[in-house]
Amino acid sequence: MAKIKPRVIKTDTEYIYIPGESRERFLTPPFPSIKYLATNNIMMAGLSSWTDGYRIDRYKIYHHLLLYTRGGSGSLKINDGKTVKLKKGDLFIAPYDANYSYWTDSHWDAAWLHLSADTKWDALFGTTALVRKSAWGEEMARVMNGYIEESDRRRVDSGAALHSYVDLILLY
Repeated sequence: MAKIKPRVIKTDTEYIYIPGESRERFLTPPFPSIKYLATNNIMMAGLSSWTDGYRIDRYKIYHHLLLYTRGGSGSLKINDGKTVKLKKGDLFIAPYDANYSYWTDSHWDAAWLHLSADTKWDALFGTTALVRKSAWGEEMARVMNGYIEESDRRRVDSGAALHSYVDLILLY
């Protein structure tokens, strides 16, 4: 069996190394007319299972980040440069314009959201990146998985269900 090539994304504000064995599932609308994510300031979101070697370095990025650790673990470097371990139940909250790096320790399962740098999120994000415990990581993952499955169905009535999933994402 051939080894899957890693993916590298490099821009002025970020460097991402994704080993070929890592898996990411993104929340996308089944039809361009369904814009519930965008109208609620969710730029991108997904469920990821990262393998050894996964790494992100971000420098003054233009979106907020919420990262729920669901399993495995990762390491994070923020603010004063100290390394923090992220374990199941941890939530990493990074406001736009923050500098941070995170990487896998071996395997890491996460649910994550990129939210637009909008005043709507000011109370949640503040001005500095931080880690805290969250009781909503598994609920968030279930809702995101439901959104992905409904989006894949592409039914005529998917729009109403997807709207409900976005409402739950915003709740969690």
